[in-house]
Amino acid sequence: MGRPSKGRQRIEIRRIEDAGRLEVTFSKRKSGLQKKASELFLLCGSPVALVVFSPGKKAFARGTPSVDDVLRRYAPIPGEELDAKLLAVLQDTDDANAIADRAEAEAIVRRTEETRARSATEKARMDAIGKTVRQAAAKAGRKFWWEADSDELGEDELPEFAKMLRRLRVNLQRHLDSLSARLHFPDAEDNLTFNDTMIALQLMRAQFPKLDKVVAQPFIVQSQLYSSVKDRTQVDRDLESFKRDKVLRIFKLSSGQDDHAIMFMDDYLKQVAFAIKRSGGKDQDGSEVFEWFERYVVPSKLDVSINQLELCSLLSRGGDVTDKHITLLMNAGLLTRQLIDPNIYWFSIPRIGPILKGLSQGRKEILSLLNRRKYKEMLLSSLENTKLRLSPLDTRFLLRDLIGSGHIKTVQTPTGLLARISRD
Repeated sequence: MGRPSKGRQRIEIRRIEDAGRLEVTFSKRKSGLQKKASELFLLCGSPVALVVFSPGKKAFARGTPSVDDVLRRYAPIPGEELDAKLLAVLQDTDDANAIADRAEAEAIVRRTEETRARSATEKARMDAIGKTVRQAAAKAGRKFWWEADSDELGEDELPEFAKMLRRLRVNLQRHLDSLSARLHFPDAEDNLTFNDTMIALQLMRAQFPKLDKVVAQPFIVQSQLYSSVKDRTQVDRDLESFKRDKVLRIFKLSSGQDDHAIMFMDDYLKQVAFAIKRSGGKDQDGSEVFEWFERYVVPSKLDVSINQLELCSLLSRGGDVTDKHITLLMNAGLLTRQLIDPNIYWFSIPRIGPILKGLSQGRKEILSLLNRRKYKEMLLSSLENTKLRLSPLDTRFLLRDLIGSGHIKTVQTPTGLLARISRD
């Protein structure tokens, strides 16, 4: 038989002196208090705020719905007083969750209105700065905002103008990196395309292949541009606009096909200067024609060709024109006589014969490689990494040309982008 129980006894409440027991008791009783506070709120809907300090002077706070909500009901913080309508709700309702939600909503509305006001002010400021920058560019006779003369900008505009230039540089570098990655790891046909003609031109200019012993400024074959920008009609419009603004020139290539090259005007003038130097410079007899050509012909005639009468008329602004002058221009590679009509001359890019030869041979080699395959197709990623035997040009340079000219089409497959001979 077990020992008889003393029954339920009253425990005397007094301070616990033992440090170990004190910590354990505090932890248990604190949890009990928090549990009772939660039960009181759930059962009766009474908001409760509980703050307890441990023997180590550490504070523990618990509130339902929160300590701040309970305290602010009776003592709002200055500047955060609620309006009379909301205060009436606080005094009359027992739904603490609704009170908290309403207060939070009011605060969100205030913050939203403040943010909207700041945004409107900042937009007006940036619009004014943008207008000033565009006016400075127009005053300098430039088309693009980044060509504005910084001397025309004030203290308010200069810091923002510098930020805009930095952002432009970062964005261009990002586009360049993106293009490089896409060309190495294509996932879809869209990866080879752009929505902006100028961006495509700048990026392909940066990736123009460099050949040993060939000094040539970068140029873009027009078919490459068609493979890189989705809207061909827009490409033609943009090219015409850039040509009128003398940003670039377009040339008929002597490649045996209907090929056109696009070269930025600054690059073309550098190529002209190099060609003049290689042809004997301006010390030879009749060399004054080179200066006439640069000063009167290049800026005045923007088409791909010029007839002899118009050519002589423009050159004569500098002096008397002879057949020897025309011969010097042709020997320097600046003009090429048409075979069909000897009175018509093509404007040409000097000293790019090796590149045109590589373009022609590279086209044939890639098409031959695909034609030898059973289904006349190959993964684009594998084709890009193929080392060509007959052409020193970069394979990607040639693929863009073949895709844009319609000789090759791309098809998306589960294993990647496929290059296939066009059957059209």
